[in-house]
Amino acid sequence: MRAPRQRSRRPARTDRLPWGALVALTLLCAACREAPEAIYEQARDALAAEDVEGFASLLVPNAAEVVRRAPAVQASSRKRFSALGGKLSPRLLPPGDIEERRVAGGRCVLTVVDGDDEVDVPLLLVDGRWRIDLFALPTWREVVGVED
Repeated sequence: MRAPRQRSRRPARTDRLPWGALVALTLLCAACREAPEAIYEQARDALAAEDVEGFASLLVPNAAEVVRRAPAVQASSRKRFSALGGKLSPRLLPPGDIEERRVAGGRCVLTVVDGDDEVDVPLLLVDGRWRIDLFALPTWREVVGVED
């Protein structure tokens, strides 16, 4: 009589497949995320082109909503909403070159340098994408006339 077949004690290779696929997918998603520097450059390009929707799409949600509503606020208000009404001000984002990037968790700070001027531009990770925190910028406060 034959000896009964012994089962292999090694785990089946298919047991590893879901974990391997999950790791690969995670790495692929992280690699597809646009760098904070690219988001900042796209935002500057949108400002230069006066592309309200393009600019708003690169901001954190609360700032994006304000940018999208600005023309309606301008039209219905007797006072001029000078920062955004009518056209976007290129002064909303600081001029210069990105000199440094600091990332900690879901927050990034780009240091933009123009001559002797240095401005930190904060970005937050929103739904897996970097978005500019416009209201945290000193340039926002200067353009809309908000004092500290």
